[in-house]
Amino acid sequence: LVWPSSGPAGTSINVTGTALADSTAPVGSTLFNLLLTVGNAKCSSMRLVRADGGLQTVECILSNGEAGNRYVNALTSAGSAWTKTSTTSRPTSLPDASLAAPSTSTQATFRIVSTLMSLSVINGSVAGGQRMIIMGTGFSHLTDKIAVYFANVRALVVQSNPTQVECIVPPVSTSAVQDKTVQIIVQTNGQSATPKLSFYYLKSLTPQIASISPSSDIQEGTVLTVVGERLGTVGQVRVLINSSSPLPRGCGNEVECNVLTVNSTHVQCRAPARPAGSYSVILSVQGQGHAFVSQ
Repeated sequence: LVWPSSGPAGTSINVTGTALADSTAPVGSTLFNLLLTVGNAKCSSMRLVRADGGLQTVECILSNGEAGNRYVNALTSAGSAWTKTSTTSRPTSLPDASLAAPSTSTQATFRIVSTLMSLSVINGSVAGGQRMIIMGTGFSHLTDKIAVYFANVRALVVQSNPTQVECIVPPVSTSAVQDKTVQIIVQTNGQSATPKLSFYYLKSLTPQIASISPSSDIQEGTVLTVVGERLGTVGQVRVLINSSSPLPRGCGNEVECNVLTVNSTHVQCRAPARPAGSYSVILSVQGQGHAFVSQ
């Protein structure tokens, strides 16, 4: 028996079973020869809180583990040998065997819940483009187990670990520049983290491109002129020539256009060598994100 049945890292949980502690251990004693795991998360500060009719209840603090329904394992030691207790109905090894299905349907389970704590950036351009680090618990180090949504728009996850997810802020609009607030949803193994955090797309932080010239017959060394609004200042601006790669823009599939001059309405850069073809120009301002291209 495990109570409560779910919670995030830091939750105090009670595990009831037999042979969790020596029969002579007094209630209230700290248990050094017991190893409790919930999935790949270990419990710490284990203390015997009840002993009644052969059943013992141990209280412990859950460490950070990957979100999802996880089996609870208990191992006791005598010297260097570890022995399974009645809370484990099959042979096990640590730390990850408890993620596998048990041999019977009686094994106790606990649902680890992921949490959101903070965002490295909370506002930016409506065209997206900023790299955001999401801090929390219960994430996975495997990016294919993580999904991040800005409202209903999925973001590209660059990398992740149990406490951080790095993603690229997606654009919120391709047709208009206007303020919009969205909730960020982070899912690990299909389970959404709580509480929801907000990101603010702001017109005031959105660079806008009105024109780029020349637009054709560009060769290596050609000076491109970008005209628009809120185009940043020297040291803040990058201009990238996007390739035909299917990766989202701003994710390493571009070539730098060497910036020559910058002011709030004009940016000039020298075009790099590229094979013949059609390319998009990405202007990015540090701390704001990508420029919105007026249609």
